[in-house]
Amino acid sequence: MAVCESIDFSLVPLVALRTKTRCTISQMLNGTKVIPSPSGLPRDWRGLAHIASVALPIGNSCDPTSAVLEKWINSMASFKDLLEAFVEIDRWDVLYDITASIEMDAKFFFNSKPCDKKVEANNEDIDKLILTVDDISLAQNGLELQYYDAFLLYSETDGDFALEVVNKLENKYGLKLCVKDRDLVGGISFEHEAIMRLISERCNRLIIIVSPSFLNSPANKFFVTYAQAIGIERGQRKIIPCIYKKLFLPPQLSCYYVLDYTRKSQLCNFWERLYKSVTSLPKDTRKNLESVTIKEIKDDEEENKLSLAMKVPDNWDCPAKNHTKESIKSDENENQLSIKRLEDRSACTSKGQSHSLLSKVLPKSLKEKSRTKRLFKKKKEALLAS
Repeated sequence: MAVCESIDFSLVPLVALRTKTRCTISQMLNGTKVIPSPSGLPRDWRGLAHIASVALPIGNSCDPTSAVLEKWINSMASFKDLLEAFVEIDRWDVLYDITASIEMDAKFFFNSKPCDKKVEANNEDIDKLILTVDDISLAQNGLELQYYDAFLLYSETDGDFALEVVNKLENKYGLKLCVKDRDLVGGISFEHEAIMRLISERCNRLIIIVSPSFLNSPANKFFVTYAQAIGIERGQRKIIPCIYKKLFLPPQLSCYYVLDYTRKSQLCNFWERLYKSVTSLPKDTRKNLESVTIKEIKDDEEENKLSLAMKVPDNWDCPAKNHTKESIKSDENENQLSIKRLEDRSACTSKGQSHSLLSKVLPKSLKEKSRTKRLFKKKKEALLAS
């Protein structure tokens, strides 16, 4: 099918693509193609991203083509650029299938009023961010989207207790909870994806009502695992488990300190502890917390900085000596005896009565042997001389 030549597609911005046309393009380009186009580009959404000069979507996106189109719209691209891109990546099949939709979108754009074009584009952008009924009223007044103190996750069989939790925390303690059955807007394409966005981006905590029916739900297990990953990544206390019925906790939850509703104690109030566990620290309070810093010590001042002044204690740990008159007198007598011994030693040395070291140390047998050896040596010398 030939493209209508009476329409100037260069005047139609890419933002005029309606939902049906976008879905058709995504379905045909999301699949990965192995054989490249004659120009060497991939014949799927990657080639479209290369022509649009946009970064490839991060991670395993379920609709990468839609992500590429969203980024390309911001660069003021037109329908003509999109059609030429399909020719460049050798996707004539896509061009053939969307020709009728492209022409209808272009005619709708030209027939609409100028003011309606801008309003429709803005509403599409805002509509993607709206997840709860509170978001609608806030968006209509030009305010930011609703943020919640906690997301309440529970099993349908525990709905009565979940309602009691909502009434206690919202009416008595003034918290704002997000509940799936009450707050989610209708028409959300992927319910799980919306809940994941609320848990990660718009809710400070995740309150889980743990019961046997809760643990039997694969969806609840998935959301708990997802919240655990967020808490580990951000270093945040994300999950608050509340035991509603007695059971054995699985290993996934055994590492948490749980709030047990079944435990009756006069020392603590379950609702008060739950409220304090959910509340987060105000921003003004965080600024007042002093952070611990380590000051760098310069090389020339290192010795002075590291030296510690020794303070002499007033009372030592060791017992003090009792200096009595008797002890002082005995010390004086010992000193006098030592002086007298030194004087006697010096007097003996002056009179020549000192003995050699050998005479004092060697035994008598060694002394006589040395004298005999000297006499024998003298006789031998006399015989040789004669």
